[in-house]
Amino acid sequence: MDASLCDRFAEALILDKNRDALFTAIIEKNSVQLNEILKQDPSVVDRQDPVFGFTPLMLASRLGNLEAATCLLKSKASVDAVNIRQQTALMLAVTNDRKELANTLLEAGADIKPKDDHGRTAQDLAELNRVYGIQFKRI
Repeated sequence: MDASLCDRFAEALILDKNRDALFTAIIEKNSVQLNEILKQDPSVVDRQDPVFGFTPLMLASRLGNLEAATCLLKSKASVDAVNIRQQTALMLAVTNDRKELANTLLEAGADIKPKDDHGRTAQDLAELNRVYGIQFKRI
């Protein structure tokens, strides 16, 4: 699948006025609403959109919403879930130059070994996109 297609989906999700409250809270950086949604129904923390398989953590990672990502991680979001392109939240953070968020995901235990549908790891993507300052080596 074309990488730009996934990007266009994410952009469409951002612009979609009919998107659900969970994704809206992440996009609008509304941590109060996000916390309330997760409190009411903790099972939505890993819900994937039906088209491309984005999870709330993937969307927060792509957008660089560190506060939402931290909230989702505290709510036990799966840090290594994959979308239809086999991308993880870590890969999306790296690809979009979200260094602090990428490091937060690594601290939360994100696996650096998964490969996307092009056979690239998050570290490969960092090198490809010239994103530096991510702590891929864990002690």
